[in-house]
Amino acid sequence: MPSTPVSRPKRILVVDDNHAHCYALAKRLTKQGFQVRQAFDGYSALRGSRCYPDLIMMDINMPGINGFEVCRRLKQDPTSAHIPVILFSATVDVEASRPLAREVGGVDLFPTAETSNLVPLIQSLISTATQ
Repeated sequence: MPSTPVSRPKRILVVDDNHAHCYALAKRLTKQGFQVRQAFDGYSALRGSRCYPDLIMMDINMPGINGFEVCRRLKQDPTSAHIPVILFSATVDVEASRPLAREVGGVDLFPTAETSNLVPLIQSLISTATQ
């Protein structure tokens, strides 16, 4: 009898210098069945991308290197260019910053308050990216 391959949990890297928000978002995503890693700054996000996440959710306002620049670098690297990146922020005008988010290769930019409602988008992006 042929065995059915077991699929691995989809991996998400959550990046936010606000530790409480990062933890809360990671916890919500874990409850949805995702395997979640956390990073708290842009440099850690670049290192974390080497673990080949299926998707990255990242704040744009972080010390050191911001989310826009991290996204730009990820998209310029052939080993990470395929990873969908959802950007979010609690402090910028999302509508005004959305064009820059797309210009650097982000899927979209959302207010931080909406990140926990993005599970259907996340599932769609991951299934499209892994096909």
